[in-house]
Amino acid sequence: MRKTFSKFVGAAMLASGTIAAPLQSVSAQDAEATGAAAQYVFSEDEDLFLLGTAIDIMFHEGGHMVIDVFDIPILGQEEDAADNFATLALLSMENELASNALMQGINGWYLLSAYIEPDDADFFGLHDLGVQRASRKVCHLIASEPDTFGSLAQALELDQATTQTCGQQFTETLGHWGRTLEEKDAFGTSEFDITYNYGEATPELQPYRAVLENNEMLQFVAQYLIDTLKLPREITVTAETCGEANAFYDPGTNTMTFCYEFAQLLHGYYAKMEAEG
Repeated sequence: MRKTFSKFVGAAMLASGTIAAPLQSVSAQDAEATGAAAQYVFSEDEDLFLLGTAIDIMFHEGGHMVIDVFDIPILGQEEDAADNFATLALLSMENELASNALMQGINGWYLLSAYIEPDDADFFGLHDLGVQRASRKVCHLIASEPDTFGSLAQALELDQATTQTCGQQFTETLGHWGRTLEEKDAFGTSEFDITYNYGEATPELQPYRAVLENNEMLQFVAQYLIDTLKLPREITVTAETCGEANAFYDPGTNTMTFCYEFAQLLHGYYAKMEAEG
């Protein structure tokens, strides 16, 4: 699995080229001001990873929100549908932050799969395994833009039959989501507000909050939803301390939440991978 992850990282760098948007990094002064230790001053690559994975995860939660507020029936696992919404939405944006989120989202799931062994219960869970989620995203990217992302197929040694299957899956997924949202008259500009909030963080989580807040992660997600969908009610997007590494959508309050602990978890494995070379 770690060999597969290493292959992907190399391919991702080739495919993405100069997609990385300029980031507002957490400086040593920021760290000192918030009481965070010096070791929490992230490199630009770490900033890109943390911001990209957070955006990808929040677009996944956006998929759950869309399914809820537009009362979309799901045949199969809702988690898969939410993953597909996130990928299609990010592909549609054609900007650097979205491209980075696609690549880092895949990085994140491969990374978790490389270090976390599934137990028996995971095979019966609501979510697919991380490597499956990453591979499905890779499949969609290859099919959507073969000239841009063809290096992923080469790095992962995907044969022609697999890439053709990817093409069929992407076409079906794009068509299903597109027709469903059109039937729900969902496309358009929202008349309802989306509010956002960066909640308080403990000193050890503050650097993760700073990366997300400085680079307006929540605003990026909210702006896409407002510009693209005629939301039938107000939505809240938040980042906060949760007590666990998680992200979720609460239909009771129409709130999408990203937990700072999730960024901390992903960063821990990222740092471990970097240390191992």
